[in-house]
Amino acid sequence: MVRAIIFDYYNVLKFDSFPAFATARGLDYSSADFMAICNKIDTGQIDRAEFLRQVAELWCVNLVDLYDIEDQVAPNRELLDYIESALLGKYKLAILSNIAPSDSLSFALTDDELKMFDAFGLSCQTGFVKPQREAYLDIVKKLNVAPAECVFIDDRVKHGVVAEKIGMKFVHYQNFAQFRTNLEKILECKSA
Repeated sequence: MVRAIIFDYYNVLKFDSFPAFATARGLDYSSADFMAICNKIDTGQIDRAEFLRQVAELWCVNLVDLYDIEDQVAPNRELLDYIESALLGKYKLAILSNIAPSDSLSFALTDDELKMFDAFGLSCQTGFVKPQREAYLDIVKKLNVAPAECVFIDDRVKHGVVAEKIGMKFVHYQNFAQFRTNLEKILECKSA
């Protein structure tokens, strides 16, 4: 039986502007070099300014352009409304995200939206970065549930693979309609 639903932040609860920026310019948003820079900021080894400087250097783009896309914060309103109307009060809810110390969940989410979540597993606080197994085990412990009682939602399949290995169900977030269909199939199956 599903007791908890765990959401990623970037490109799930909040639309991240970096993928669109990279794609429009033919840049590889998932390259090992880019991921290494992301890992540094997510674990607090570098700050936001240094992150943007390194990304600008890697992608050979103007640093000002990267600062401009940083200002484009857009919450996934459709998903947040669904969480509030269909999931809140029925399941334990959490956010598990690779997030820099300089970032804040409140950039895109209101205080009331943040209060919907029972637990937070933020890499800058825990020191665990997805897809490290410890990141998933930490949030499960905070929720006081077993991995088999959790559904994990993320836009990156490699993060879902680890979640499944420890016993969670995984929904690969691509868009709201696809997410809702896949989540509801899991919830119906597990409640029958």
